[in-house]
Amino acid sequence: MFATIDSQVQQNQQALKGAFSDQIVRLAAMYEEIGRLEEAGLSLAAATIDGSSEWLKRSVESGEKLGAATRQAVKETTAQAAPPMTPLGETFGAFHKLAEEHAARMATYADEVVGLERDRNSRLTEAFDEYARLLKESLRYGSQMSAAWRKLAVEAAKRAAESITTPAA
Repeated sequence: MFATIDSQVQQNQQALKGAFSDQIVRLAAMYEEIGRLEEAGLSLAAATIDGSSEWLKRSVESGEKLGAATRQAVKETTAQAAPPMTPLGETFGAFHKLAEEHAARMATYADEVVGLERDRNSRLTEAFDEYARLLKESLRYGSQMSAAWRKLAVEAAKRAAESITTPAA
Protein backbone atom coordinates (compact mmCIF):
# COMPACT_ATOMS: atom_id res chain seq x y z
CA MET A 1 0.00 0.00 0.00
CA PHE A 2 2.82 2.44 0.86
CA ALA A 3 4.55 1.51 -2.38
CA THR A 4 1.43 2.49 -4.31
CA ILE A 5 1.21 5.81 -2.46
CA ASP A 6 4.92 6.51 -3.03
CA SER A 7 4.47 5.68 -6.69
CA GLN A 8 1.51 8.04 -6.99
CA VAL A 9 3.40 10.82 -5.16
CA GLN A 10 6.36 10.40 -7.53
CA GLN A 11 4.05 10.46 -10.54
CA ASN A 12 2.38 13.64 -9.24
CA GLN A 13 5.78 15.22 -8.61
CA GLN A 14 6.90 14.35 -12.15
CA ALA A 15 3.69 15.79 -13.57
CA LEU A 16 4.15 18.98 -11.53
CA LYS A 17 7.79 19.20 -12.55
CA GLY A 18 6.82 18.87 -16.22
CA ALA A 19 4.08 21.47 -15.90
CA PHE A 20 6.36 23.89 -14.07
CA SER A 21 9.16 23.35 -16.58
CA ASP A 22 6.77 24.02 -19.45
CA GLN A 23 5.50 27.20 -17.79
CA ILE A 24 9.04 28.40 -17.08
CA VAL A 25 10.05 27.84 -20.71
CA ARG A 26 6.99 29.81 -21.84
CA LEU A 27 7.72 32.56 -19.33
CA ALA A 28 11.35 32.80 -20.49
CA ALA A 29 10.25 32.95 -24.15
CA MET A 30 7.68 35.63 -23.38
CA TYR A 31 10.26 37.70 -21.48
CA GLU A 32 12.73 37.28 -24.33
CA GLU A 33 10.15 38.63 -26.78
CA ILE A 34 9.41 41.52 -24.44
CA GLY A 35 13.14 42.28 -24.40
CA ARG A 36 13.27 42.32 -28.21
CA LEU A 37 10.24 44.60 -28.40
CA GLU A 38 11.70 46.86 -25.74
CA GLU A 39 14.95 47.16 -27.72
CA ALA A 40 13.00 48.09 -30.86
CA GLY A 41 11.04 50.67 -28.89
CA LEU A 42 14.25 52.03 -27.40
CA SER A 43 15.76 52.45 -30.86
CA LEU A 44 12.64 54.22 -32.10
CA ALA A 45 12.57 56.49 -29.04
CA ALA A 46 16.26 57.37 -29.51
CA ALA A 47 15.64 58.25 -33.16
CA THR A 48 12.66 60.39 -32.17
CA ILE A 49 14.71 62.18 -29.52
CA ASP A 50 17.51 62.83 -31.99
CA GLY A 51 15.04 64.16 -34.56
CA SER A 52 13.39 66.43 -31.99
CA SER A 53 16.76 67.74 -30.87
CA GLU A 54 17.77 68.52 -34.45
CA TRP A 55 14.43 70.24 -35.07
CA LEU A 56 14.91 72.42 -31.98
CA LYS A 57 18.43 73.35 -33.11
CA ARG A 58 17.17 74.29 -36.57
CA SER A 59 14.43 76.40 -34.97
CA VAL A 60 17.04 78.29 -32.98
CA GLU A 61 19.14 78.81 -36.11
CA SER A 62 16.08 80.04 -38.04
CA GLY A 63 15.29 82.51 -35.28
CA GLU A 64 18.86 83.74 -35.36
CA LYS A 65 18.71 84.23 -39.13
CA LEU A 66 15.39 86.04 -38.87
CA GLY A 67 16.76 88.35 -36.19
CA ALA A 68 19.85 89.07 -38.29
CA ALA A 69 17.69 89.86 -41.33
CA THR A 70 15.50 92.17 -39.25
CA ARG A 71 18.50 94.03 -37.85
CA GLN A 72 19.97 94.37 -41.34
CA ALA A 73 16.68 95.77 -42.64
CA VAL A 74 16.62 98.34 -39.82
CA LYS A 75 20.19 99.38 -40.59
CA GLU A 76 19.45 99.72 -44.30
CA THR A 77 16.27 101.68 -43.67
CA THR A 78 18.08 104.02 -41.32
CA ALA A 79 20.94 104.49 -43.79
CA GLN A 80 18.48 105.34 -46.55
CA ALA A 81 16.72 108.03 -44.55
CA ALA A 82 16.00 111.08 -46.64
CA PRO A 83 18.28 114.07 -46.10
CA PRO A 84 16.63 117.06 -44.47
CA MET A 85 14.54 119.21 -46.72
CA THR A 86 16.76 121.92 -48.17
CA PRO A 87 14.46 124.92 -47.67
CA LEU A 88 14.12 124.09 -44.01
CA GLY A 89 17.65 122.70 -43.59
CA GLU A 90 18.45 124.56 -40.41
CA THR A 91 15.20 123.55 -38.76
CA PHE A 92 15.54 119.89 -39.60
CA GLY A 93 19.33 119.76 -39.39
CA ALA A 94 19.31 119.28 -35.63
CA PHE A 95 16.57 116.66 -35.91
CA HIS A 96 18.54 114.85 -38.64
CA LYS A 97 21.66 114.85 -36.43
CA LEU A 98 19.64 113.38 -33.54
CA ALA A 99 18.16 110.75 -35.85
CA GLU A 100 21.64 109.75 -37.07
CA GLU A 101 22.91 109.48 -33.49
CA HIS A 102 19.88 107.40 -32.58
CA ALA A 103 20.48 105.14 -35.61
CA ALA A 104 24.11 104.69 -34.52
CA ARG A 105 23.01 103.76 -31.01
CA MET A 106 20.43 101.33 -32.45
CA ALA A 107 23.15 99.74 -34.60
CA THR A 108 25.36 99.32 -31.51
CA TYR A 109 22.40 97.89 -29.61
CA ALA A 110 21.66 95.50 -32.49
CA ASP A 111 25.27 94.31 -32.48
CA GLU A 112 25.09 93.67 -28.73
CA VAL A 113 21.85 91.76 -29.21
CA VAL A 114 23.54 89.59 -31.86
CA GLY A 115 26.22 88.62 -29.34
CA LEU A 116 23.65 87.83 -26.68
CA GLU A 117 21.53 85.81 -29.13
CA ARG A 118 24.56 83.79 -30.22
CA ASP A 119 25.37 83.06 -26.59
CA ARG A 120 21.75 82.10 -25.90
CA ASN A 121 21.58 79.90 -28.99
CA SER A 122 24.81 78.17 -28.08
CA ARG A 123 23.49 77.44 -24.60
CA LEU A 124 20.16 76.24 -25.99
CA THR A 125 21.91 73.88 -28.37
CA GLU A 126 24.05 72.49 -25.54
CA ALA A 127 20.93 72.08 -23.39
CA PHE A 128 19.10 70.24 -26.20
CA ASP A 129 22.06 67.90 -26.68
CA GLU A 130 22.34 67.21 -22.95
CA TYR A 131 18.59 66.65 -22.58
CA ALA A 132 18.60 64.22 -25.52
CA ARG A 133 21.59 62.37 -24.07
CA LEU A 134 20.00 62.11 -20.61
CA LEU A 135 16.66 61.00 -22.01
CA LYS A 136 18.23 58.24 -24.11
CA GLU A 137 20.41 57.16 -21.18
CA SER A 138 17.34 57.02 -18.94
CA LEU A 139 15.49 54.88 -21.47
CA ARG A 140 18.46 52.51 -21.78
CA TYR A 141 18.74 52.22 -18.01
CA GLY A 142 15.04 51.47 -17.68
CA SER A 143 15.39 48.78 -20.33
CA GLN A 144 18.34 47.23 -18.48
CA MET A 145 16.39 47.25 -15.21
CA SER A 146 13.41 45.64 -16.90
CA ALA A 147 15.61 42.92 -18.40
CA ALA A 148 17.20 42.26 -14.99
CA TRP A 149 13.76 41.94 -13.36
CA ARG A 150 12.61 39.52 -16.05
CA LYS A 151 15.73 37.40 -15.52
CA LEU A 152 15.16 37.37 -11.75
CA ALA A 153 11.52 36.36 -12.28
CA VAL A 154 12.53 33.37 -14.41
CA GLU A 155 15.18 32.31 -11.87
CA ALA A 156 12.69 32.65 -9.00
CA ALA A 157 10.12 30.57 -10.91
CA LYS A 158 12.75 27.86 -11.50
CA ARG A 159 13.73 27.79 -7.82
CA ALA A 160 10.07 27.67 -6.78
CA ALA A 161 9.43 24.77 -9.17
CA GLU A 162 12.47 22.91 -7.88
CA SER A 163 11.45 23.40 -4.26
CA ILE A 164 7.95 22.09 -4.93
CA THR A 165 8.96 19.12 -7.05
CA THR A 166 12.03 18.00 -5.14
CA PRO A 167 11.09 15.34 -2.61
CA ALA A 168 11.81 16.18 1.00
CA ALA A 169 14.78 14.36 2.43
